[in-house]
Parts: sequence; C-alpha cells; structure tokens
Amino acid sequence: MQPDQIWQAALGELSLQLTKSTYDTWLRDTTLLSYDAEAGVFSIGVERASSKDWLENRMLSTIRRTLNGITGQPLDVRFVVDEGRSDESREACEPDCVDLWAQAARALKPPTLCPADYERWLQGATLFSNAEDNFTVLLADAEEAMSAKLAGQIRHAVQTVAGAAAQIRFASRYAWEAEYGVPAAYRGAAAADFDPSSEIMRHPRARRCIDDGLPDTSNLILTGPPGTGKTTLGVCLLKQNARAGHPALFVDATAFLGAQLDDVRAKSASGQALFNRAVQADLLVIDDWKAERVTGWGAGWLNDLILRRANNCLGGLIITSNDHWDTIRSQNLNGALASAAISRLFASSVIANLPPDAEDWRIKQRTG
Repeated sequence: MQPDQIWQAALGELSLQLTKSTYDTWLRDTTLLSYDAEAGVFSIGVERASSKDWLENRMLSTIRRTLNGITGQPLDVRFVVDEGRSDESREACEPDCVDLWAQAARALKPPTLCPADYERWLQGATLFSNAEDNFTVLLADAEEAMSAKLAGQIRHAVQTVAGAAAQIRFASRYAWEAEYGVPAAYRGAAAADFDPSSEIMRHPRARRCIDDGLPDTSNLILTGPPGTGKTTLGVCLLKQNARAGHPALFVDATAFLGAQLDDVRAKSASGQALFNRAVQADLLVIDDWKAERVTGWGAGWLNDLILRRANNCLGGLIITSNDHWDTIRSQNLNGALASAAISRLFASSVIANLPPDAEDWRIKQRTG
C-alpha cells in the first residue's frame, strides 16, 4: 500500500472507532503531507494549532495503534499545521478559541494595559466558546474584583477579533472548574504539580496519560494508596477535555450514588439530572470508588451508567480507587455489578495499579 492509501485506510478505521462528531471535528479534513519511510513517520496536515494540540493530547496512541494494525509495522505520526492550505480554505474555517484569545491577548499587552493588571488578570487566562458567538474569558483572578473599565477593555479586544455580535462573560478559572464539579482542593491542579520521583510519574501507563492525555476511545482505572496523585491526574485530564470545548464532569462516587438515592426518597429530579450529565459527558471522573460500597441498589445505577456510555461509544470514563483493580473486579463479579458492565469496562480501559507501598505525597510535603 502507498502511504496515502494507508492514511485513508486509517481514517476509515478511525471513523468506525470514534463518534461521528469527534471524527468530523478532528480527523475528517486531515491530509497526508509526507511519509518518512526510513523513520516510519507520517506527517499529517491539520488546519489549526488547536487541532494539532487536541490530536497530540487525545488521539496519538489510538492513531499509532490503528496504523500499526493496518501495516503490521511500528509506525509513528506527527501533526503539522498545514501552511499550504489556500487562503480561501483558511477564511472558511471558523477561528478557534486558542487563536482568538492569542490575538485578543496580544492587543491587551502593555502599554494597552499596565503590566500589573496584565499579569494579575490575563497571565494564564484562557477563552472558550459556550455556543456560537457566546464566549467565556477564564480570568487568572476572581471576577468580582475586576474594574468595569478593565472588563470593557477585555470585552472590546475579544469582540474585535471574534465579531461585534460576540457575547462575552467572565469567570475565574476556579469558578469554571467548579461548574464541572472539581472539588475546591483540586481547582488549579496541573500536571506540573506531579513530583518527577513519585510513583504515578514512574508508572508507564499513568505517565503516558499525563504526557499524551487519555486516548479518545479509552477509559482509565487508576488505583493506589491515598495521596499518590490519582485524583489530581483525573482533574488534569478533565480540564484538558473541558478546555477543548467538550462536556466533562467530576463526581465523588459516594456522593453520586447518594444523590440518586436522595432523588428517589424526595421524589425530585436533581439526581436524575446529574446522572444524565454523567451519561452524556465526553469525559467523566468517578473519584474514590470503593468496592465494598458498590452493592445492591447503587450497583444498578452504575450498571446503567457504564452500559449506556459503552453503547454510545463513549470512552473517557476515569475511575480512581484506593482498592486494587483485582479487588474491585472480584467483589463486583460476585454480585454487585453485572458481568456485562464489568466486561465492557475492563475491555476498554487503561488500568494503572500503583504499588501498595507508594508514598503519600500529601504527608511527605508536610513532614519532608
């Protein structure tokens, strides 16, 4: 097969593995730029820098695996923003939030804003789109403390590049994370927080998720002692997904099941609304799954959740637990979770079991 035939075959395979919206958004319009036969590397052209970042962070291992399956050879792929696309093609592409914010932020740099204001409010700020012509600026500081004049300047800068009809709202980065259910203690968490010598950084599967993101069609089961970075990794992957404009949700396992039970007792719909968000989220973190708690009534909700997500071809389910995966699997197969749910969860998951003697970094930071 010629390189272009191999790439087209890979796209065909990926179109079957991924949801239609994911394939159409990120892969459908990619093109083969070149193939280095000696190094075994495909160079794939994409339209925007944000597409390059998303494919590298979310799809790299899946695409490598697909290419290897087609050719029977260990091939690699790199993504390149295709500068050869025609001006007409570029103008037809809607500017992404990364590009829009880069332009707006450049216009706001000193001397437009004083250095202190720029550093306080915009250093590390980001932009994302809630809907067409509806944008949120995620500020580096609390929204309430910002002056009306500064808000006007930022709004004007964004509307200059996004269009005068653009609706702009502001939120602090931490408030934005709260909307996705991220606990207060983990708002602001970043991959840079991991100590290079920690077990989670030395574990090959966990490290791959830290470096490359979670493959698009995969789940992640991350187990190990308390204080080893499991929740932090889940939050980092959730934020990465949410910044790309995809629905994401963080839930504590006990609180999530409790909300469903409270719903039944109170005859309300709040728990059902949370359940529906969990089913539909592109990335869902279920934190602190305890095998001994998943029994009887609560297991029905988890069965339903796992099977619905699997039937909708949604990966992106991250489960953290202090129990080893073998403990979770054996206890659940003995009656808590249906074998079909466990089978589907197991088959599509990256499983990373940290050593039982892994060091608690929360304690080390306080005593070290």
